[in-house]
Amino acid sequence: SSLLDAYSNVGESQQDFRARVTQTARELRDKAVEDLRTKLGKQAKSIQDDLQSAFAKLQQQKAAASGSTLSTVAQIGVGVLGALLGRKGGSLVTATTLNKAGSAYKDSKQAGATEAQIEDLKNQLKSLDAQLDEESKKIDAQYDPGSITLETTKLQPKKKDITVSAVGVLWMAK
Repeated sequence: SSLLDAYSNVGESQQDFRARVTQTARELRDKAVEDLRTKLGKQAKSIQDDLQSAFAKLQQQKAAASGSTLSTVAQIGVGVLGALLGRKGGSLVTATTLNKAGSAYKDSKQAGATEAQIEDLKNQLKSLDAQLDEESKKIDAQYDPGSITLETTKLQPKKKDITVSAVGVLWMAK
């Protein structure tokens, strides 16, 4: 078989040779698939780690955005309440309140960007999974025992391949 670079042993039947080649093809296929899984597994692990850190970052950003929003709403509420109850001077919305509102808006935008990053990482994992399936099918087809063709080749002995291990003289009486 040319794919496996295997040759029949002397006296081996074609059926025995085909069984041996089939077993070798399965072993090579399993090794190739395992190598592929190892290679893509490292990439998937890296993406999973990035995904975990992105989830943690998102939780922090959502908490910060929620806290900033709550603080801003509370400050505006205190300003409105103070104005209604006759507090003197100042406006309803101070520079500090505007800064906190801007900070809350920025935090919510960062959370949105992190959510987009998480979606991108999930898509990368799906893509890796699809790549694994596709390449595994190619490997299966390449090492399919049914597609292996056996070629018959006649070997001519060469003088250099013949070694004499013993020399003797034989005499027969009449």
